[in-house]
Amino acid sequence: MTSIPPNLSAAPDLAGGRLGESLQNLQPARLPVTKKKQEPLPEALQESLESLTLDRCSDLVRTALRKKKGDVRLRLARFGRKHAPFYRIHVAHSKAPRDGKFLEKIGYYDPRPGKDGQKRIAINIERAKYWLSVGAQPTDTVRHILSIAGLLPRTLPPMHKKGSTPDDEEKNY
Repeated sequence: MTSIPPNLSAAPDLAGGRLGESLQNLQPARLPVTKKKQEPLPEALQESLESLTLDRCSDLVRTALRKKKGDVRLRLARFGRKHAPFYRIHVAHSKAPRDGKFLEKIGYYDPRPGKDGQKRIAINIERAKYWLSVGAQPTDTVRHILSIAGLLPRTLPPMHKKGSTPDDEEKNY
């Protein structure tokens, strides 16, 4: 049989129907907490953890991305309300839904002109460079935004001969 802590009585004082008052005075029983000693890691494991640097991690990520080409993408996720879109630039798996689960938020793009008449773009350049370096593929719109920010070279649309359409050039009459 367990003993009852001194701050709890076996039968609360019910005299005069004052159960509420006796319950207000109760304090929770506190059990002693024993801290477990953390044992140091074995030397071999400690050395392997120290040798695993950020470069090595990025090599592992890069290798995994090369095996599954285009598995991770930089793309826009739509936010805002009707007729007032606002986009966040996310790093997400290519199979994830547009506004679904993502790996990291690296910026935003507001296509509506602000008070100064300019569209607003904000990008965490270091993280964008990292994701591009490990093989993440940007969508066309994000590629254009990154080229405006100076992270990617600007690509001009293909020039067509005057009076011709792109379909005419492909047919090579």
